[in-house]
Amino acid sequence: MIWIGTLRILAISLLFIQTWPVKAYCLTGQASTLSSSFEGSWRLNRNRSEDLSGGLTGADYGIEVSRSGNELTVEERITIRGRRHPSQPTVYRLDGTETTGEVSRPIAGTVELQARMLDKGRQIELKSTISGDNQGEVITLITREFWELIDNDRTLKITRSRDYGDKSTQSVLIFERR
Repeated sequence: MIWIGTLRILAISLLFIQTWPVKAYCLTGQASTLSSSFEGSWRLNRNRSEDLSGGLTGADYGIEVSRSGNELTVEERITIRGRRHPSQPTVYRLDGTETTGEVSRPIAGTVELQARMLDKGRQIELKSTISGDNQGEVITLITREFWELIDNDRTLKITRSRDYGDKSTQSVLIFERR
């Protein structure tokens, strides 16, 4: 009789051990939603970033990221030679639907914005397409950014590619929490 009871306890223990990772995953509430860790104030670390170009090479560059429901808002904070540059917040819908707006940088025009979540919300892809006037010529600038959190969510790594006309650039921007 004792032997059967011991086997029953052993079987129940083994069943729990085999299923505990699934139970722990369910209890943590992890789902395919965007991690709230993207939110906050971020400052560019130029020393850790790669292939910076234009005004970013000497700028104090930061971003403010906030979320309200299904919308992610990103606002740039750029100061070059002690002068703060104006910026407008850009709003992305995390369900992949497109938003539009008017921008003045990097070129003036209409911007179309799209976002999608990757890796169960641990990464996001942001895409902006701007059609506007650049010194009398209408051009289209397409920017793709892949955002991921590294260093225990203390660092935001943005891999950015820009295509405009026959030119293309790529850079890696490393931001640290303020």
